[in-house]
Amino acid sequence: MRMFLKSISILVLVSLLIGGLVGCDMLGGTTEDTGSDGGGTTTNLTPYSAVDFSDLGNVTLPSDETAEAIDGQIQETMASALDGLSMVFEGLDLLEDETHDATFVPKSITGTVAFSVEDEHFSIEEDLGTTTETWLDLNIKHLDLVLSGGIHSLTALIDSLVNDPEDTAAMFPANGQIGLSFNADIVGRIDDDDDGDGDITLKNSQSGYLSAALTNLGSDTQGNISGTLNAKLSYSAAMNYFSSTTNSNTTYRDVPILFTITMKDISNASLATLNSALAALDENSSEEDMWNAIKTSLWGNTDERCLVFKATFKDKDGVVQNLGQLVDEYAFRHLSQMLS
Repeated sequence: MRMFLKSISILVLVSLLIGGLVGCDMLGGTTEDTGSDGGGTTTNLTPYSAVDFSDLGNVTLPSDETAEAIDGQIQETMASALDGLSMVFEGLDLLEDETHDATFVPKSITGTVAFSVEDEHFSIEEDLGTTTETWLDLNIKHLDLVLSGGIHSLTALIDSLVNDPEDTAAMFPANGQIGLSFNADIVGRIDDDDDGDGDITLKNSQSGYLSAALTNLGSDTQGNISGTLNAKLSYSAAMNYFSSTTNSNTTYRDVPILFTITMKDISNASLATLNSALAALDENSSEEDMWNAIKTSLWGNTDERCLVFKATFKDKDGVVQNLGQLVDEYAFRHLSQMLS
């Protein structure tokens, strides 16, 4: 429990340092009024706008054989969505080769209590002598990041980080907020000569929205946590491909796919209730037990779906078909496996 509190302390300190640079004060001071999204979280963010198949432009539709091969493989679909980030990092690695150049379209970056980028374009090209080839094209429609925080005693916080005292209650209560909103189109080329297909052009459009606020975070001398949590989460990714990896070999198939994550809003959830529910678990508790403890603590006793991963694809006739979905415990289990 002390390690958890120390991690929280570090996060709050980082938020304070960033907030101090852009005008956020300690508790008892004043901050710019950024409003609320109804759940107590900061709204200096661009509203969520989901991507769909239209963001991909012209695509190659799959054969019946390909559609049958990917049926139900939602875990692999989520991994395919994350390929967009891989393409960006792999593209940056190309800059180590002097035949590749980066091209930026200069735009302004503004900061008050937020970091915000709009309509930023970035590409990496290979110089082939008489011509150039684009290996990565990244178009950031928007990227917003909001961080703020406050803590009761900065001195107690520094003491807890340096000396690791038994009693950390003096630094609380604390408040912290984080907000992230983004929408981007990523086009990259994959060298697939080993399969005899030459270079493959991959399109990946992503949109996400996260806002979370911890209010009146506290801890007593026994390390019992209190406070409230409000949070919102939405995510979608559209791709012109399906990727699967076997024995370190990745295969790409021409399939337009849409992957989404939806989460029921968390409103004024008690951290004390969540802490107690998780503390009641032991080595004999299953992943289902853990999910039920989390679900009840964050959303109460409800039959509603609280966490859903869903994937659809276009068949050879361009008709949208269901690929599969993971709901609640199964979505949580897959997320846990990815993070472990």
